[in-house]
Amino acid sequence: MKKIYYVILTVLLLNFLPVQAQGFSVNPGIKLGYIFGEQGGFVFGVEMSFMHMFDQGPSAGIVLSADLLKGKQIYHIGIQGSYIAGIDIGPSFYVTKDECTLGLGTTIYTGFIIMPYFTINSFPDKPKQIQLGSYLKLPIYFGEPIRFAG
Repeated sequence: MKKIYYVILTVLLLNFLPVQAQGFSVNPGIKLGYIFGEQGGFVFGVEMSFMHMFDQGPSAGIVLSADLLKGKQIYHIGIQGSYIAGIDIGPSFYVTKDECTLGLGTTIYTGFIIMPYFTINSFPDKPKQIQLGSYLKLPIYFGEPIRFAG
Protein backbone atom coordinates (compact mmCIF):
# COMPACT_ATOMS: atom_id res chain seq x y z
CA MET A 1 0.00 0.00 0.00
CA LYS A 2 2.84 2.42 0.83
CA LYS A 3 4.43 1.87 -2.59
CA ILE A 4 1.19 2.88 -4.33
CA TYR A 5 1.08 6.04 -2.19
CA TYR A 6 4.65 6.97 -3.20
CA VAL A 7 3.98 6.32 -6.90
CA ILE A 8 0.87 8.54 -6.80
CA LEU A 9 2.80 11.24 -4.91
CA THR A 10 5.63 11.14 -7.48
CA VAL A 11 3.19 11.47 -10.41
CA LEU A 12 1.48 14.42 -8.71
CA LEU A 13 4.85 16.10 -8.11
CA LEU A 14 5.77 15.81 -11.76
CA ASN A 15 2.48 17.57 -12.69
CA PHE A 16 2.73 20.25 -10.01
CA LEU A 17 3.61 23.29 -12.14
CA PRO A 18 0.49 25.32 -13.06
CA VAL A 19 0.02 26.37 -16.68
CA GLN A 20 -0.96 29.97 -15.80
CA ALA A 21 2.30 30.87 -14.07
CA GLN A 22 3.92 34.07 -15.33
CA GLY A 23 7.04 34.26 -13.17
CA PHE A 24 9.35 31.48 -12.15
CA SER A 25 12.92 30.70 -11.25
CA VAL A 26 15.26 27.81 -11.92
CA ASN A 27 17.69 27.31 -9.04
CA PRO A 28 20.64 24.97 -9.66
CA GLY A 29 22.96 24.37 -6.75
CA ILE A 30 25.33 22.20 -4.79
CA LYS A 31 25.17 21.17 -1.16
CA LEU A 32 27.58 20.09 1.50
CA GLY A 33 26.34 18.54 4.69
CA TYR A 34 26.74 15.91 7.34
CA ILE A 35 24.49 12.90 8.06
CA PHE A 36 24.49 11.97 11.74
CA GLY A 37 24.43 8.38 13.01
CA GLU A 38 26.15 5.06 12.39
CA GLN A 39 25.72 5.18 8.59
CA GLY A 40 26.51 8.89 8.47
CA GLY A 41 29.34 11.08 7.36
CA PHE A 42 29.97 14.01 5.08
CA VAL A 43 27.64 14.25 2.11
CA PHE A 44 27.98 16.13 -1.17
CA GLY A 45 25.03 16.68 -3.46
CA VAL A 46 23.43 18.58 -6.29
CA GLU A 47 19.96 20.07 -6.37
CA MET A 48 17.70 21.78 -8.87
CA SER A 49 14.48 23.53 -7.93
CA PHE A 50 11.82 25.06 -10.16
CA MET A 51 9.86 27.74 -8.29
CA HIS A 52 6.81 29.86 -9.12
CA MET A 53 6.86 33.34 -7.61
CA PHE A 54 3.70 35.01 -6.37
CA ASP A 55 3.13 38.78 -6.17
CA GLN A 56 3.33 39.10 -2.36
CA GLY A 57 6.57 37.16 -1.93
CA PRO A 58 5.86 33.47 -1.34
CA SER A 59 6.91 30.85 -3.87
CA ALA A 60 6.13 27.19 -4.51
CA GLY A 61 7.52 24.53 -6.80
CA ILE A 62 9.31 21.23 -7.19
CA VAL A 63 12.82 20.11 -6.28
CA LEU A 64 15.08 17.31 -7.51
CA SER A 65 18.21 16.34 -5.60
CA ALA A 66 20.95 13.73 -5.47
CA ASP A 67 23.25 13.09 -2.47
CA LEU A 68 26.46 11.06 -2.56
CA LEU A 69 27.81 9.38 0.60
CA LYS A 70 30.20 6.39 1.04
CA GLY A 71 28.94 3.97 -1.60
CA LYS A 72 25.30 5.04 -1.50
CA GLN A 73 23.14 7.72 -3.04
CA ILE A 74 19.93 9.36 -1.93
CA TYR A 75 17.66 10.77 -4.65
CA HIS A 76 14.73 13.02 -3.74
CA ILE A 77 11.74 14.52 -5.56
CA GLY A 78 9.73 17.01 -3.53
CA ILE A 79 7.25 19.83 -3.48
CA GLN A 80 8.32 22.94 -1.66
CA GLY A 81 7.03 26.28 -0.55
CA SER A 82 8.88 29.23 0.90
CA TYR A 83 8.57 32.78 2.09
CA ILE A 84 11.37 33.72 4.51
CA ALA A 85 12.03 30.06 5.25
CA GLY A 86 10.83 27.03 3.34
CA ILE A 87 9.86 23.40 3.60
CA ASP A 88 10.21 20.55 1.11
CA ILE A 89 8.58 17.13 1.38
CA GLY A 90 8.45 14.13 -0.93
CA PRO A 91 9.68 10.64 -1.74
CA SER A 92 13.37 9.77 -1.37
CA PHE A 93 15.20 6.79 -2.84
CA TYR A 94 18.09 5.18 -0.92
CA VAL A 95 20.29 3.46 -3.52
CA THR A 96 23.32 1.18 -3.11
CA LYS A 97 24.75 -1.31 -5.60
CA ASP A 98 22.55 -4.02 -4.00
CA GLU A 99 19.29 -2.24 -3.15
CA CYS A 100 16.89 0.61 -3.80
CA THR A 101 14.61 1.58 -0.90
CA LEU A 102 11.73 4.05 -1.06
CA GLY A 103 11.23 6.46 1.83
CA LEU A 104 10.10 9.96 2.75
CA GLY A 105 12.27 13.08 3.01
CA THR A 106 11.53 16.43 4.64
CA THR A 107 13.78 19.49 4.51
CA ILE A 108 13.55 22.87 6.24
CA TYR A 109 15.71 25.66 4.79
CA THR A 110 16.23 29.42 4.82
CA GLY A 111 18.42 32.03 3.19
CA PHE A 112 19.24 33.21 -0.31
CA ILE A 113 22.20 31.93 -2.40
CA ILE A 114 23.81 30.43 0.75
CA MET A 115 21.01 28.43 2.37
CA PRO A 116 21.40 26.39 5.57
CA TYR A 117 19.16 23.31 5.70
CA PHE A 118 18.01 20.50 8.00
CA THR A 119 16.75 17.22 6.47
CA ILE A 120 15.18 14.06 7.88
CA ASN A 121 14.95 11.00 5.61
CA SER A 122 12.92 8.00 6.80
CA PHE A 123 13.39 4.63 5.10
CA PRO A 124 11.79 1.31 6.15
CA ASP A 125 14.15 -0.98 8.12
CA LYS A 126 16.81 1.76 8.37
CA PRO A 127 17.54 4.32 11.07
CA LYS A 128 16.30 7.86 10.35
CA GLN A 129 18.91 9.91 8.57
CA ILE A 130 19.31 13.39 10.02
CA GLN A 131 21.28 15.74 7.80
CA LEU A 132 22.53 19.27 8.44
CA GLY A 133 24.34 21.43 5.90
CA SER A 134 24.17 24.29 3.44
CA TYR A 135 23.17 24.81 -0.18
CA LEU A 136 24.97 27.15 -2.55
CA LYS A 137 22.36 28.05 -5.17
CA LEU A 138 22.20 30.33 -8.19
CA PRO A 139 18.64 31.59 -8.79
CA ILE A 140 17.82 32.34 -12.44
CA TYR A 141 14.58 34.33 -12.83
CA PHE A 142 12.17 34.38 -15.77
CA GLY A 143 8.96 36.34 -16.42
CA GLU A 144 6.87 38.45 -14.07
CA PRO A 145 5.40 37.56 -10.67
CA ILE A 146 1.81 36.28 -10.72
CA ARG A 147 -0.57 39.14 -9.92
CA PHE A 148 -3.95 38.64 -8.28
CA ALA A 149 -6.74 41.17 -8.97
CA GLY A 150 -8.23 42.66 -5.86
